[in-house]
Amino acid sequence: MTDFNCIREFLAADRELNALVGDNIFLFERPEKVKCDSYITYSFHELHGASAVRQYQLDIRAISKDIRKVLLIKDRVIKLLDCYNRPCNLSSADEGVLSCTLVNGGGLAHNGETDEYYAFSYFVVNATNN
Repeated sequence: MTDFNCIREFLAADRELNALVGDNIFLFERPEKVKCDSYITYSFHELHGASAVRQYQLDIRAISKDIRKVLLIKDRVIKLLDCYNRPCNLSSADEGVLSCTLVNGGGLAHNGETDEYYAFSYFVVNATNN
């Protein structure tokens, strides 16, 4: 199983993205005790893992009360993670990420209960054991 903490570390290290969300990048959902206006959540699902190369779907959500900010966050995440025409710089101690490609720019939703906007992006990640 790939350690997807490398995705979090890669995103958090980017100055431009850090200015928008800080270190507020969470696996699955934001913890209740963390209070922030803008953040990113991510989750993954294994699509194919029977060979040396494992394939995952990576779901990323940019979340903010400001619609312009959520779109800036989403665009920056896509620019960082969509490695269709350049080498992929993601890796963990146990596995290397061979590629990360945008599948769908997703969409935009508004949660009236929390007054937050959600921007979705979906990627396919190919990883291998080191």
